[in-house]
Amino acid sequence: MNEYITEEPAYICESDEILLLRKVHSHSSLGLQKGHWNSGFTLLIQTLYITYGDTLYSNLVKNADKYGESETFSKNMKEVIRTNQWGKSTSYTALNALKKILSSTDINEGFITKITIYQDKKVSKYSPEFCLPSNYNKYER
Repeated sequence: MNEYITEEPAYICESDEILLLRKVHSHSSLGLQKGHWNSGFTLLIQTLYITYGDTLYSNLVKNADKYGESETFSKNMKEVIRTNQWGKSTSYTALNALKKILSSTDINEGFITKITIYQDKKVSKYSPEFCLPSNYNKYER
């Protein structure tokens, strides 16, 4: 029998820095709805964990100036969104909340403007794949 061992914990523990960030930058002080604010923090925490192996916000602040860090962070955000099975609308809501949270801190503004959600290319309506039933397309990817 195969034993599957995952390195990812069932619960990602929030660092003291994240807890302090939550306390100082509340949803009301940022002008966000509580659900959007929570989604932004969920995206931040899980992306930090994938990127750095912990949830220390200081790691992101230190590495934000590095070349290609925003691209790495964006790719990891896409993985978090895929894992959480968020739709396009939820993803962009969480991203906008995350950007608002980040811009209220001392992180590099250039980093904030560069992070984005990479979307898969749409299939052209003239492509033969477009004519296939949607159930078929799900199995091919």
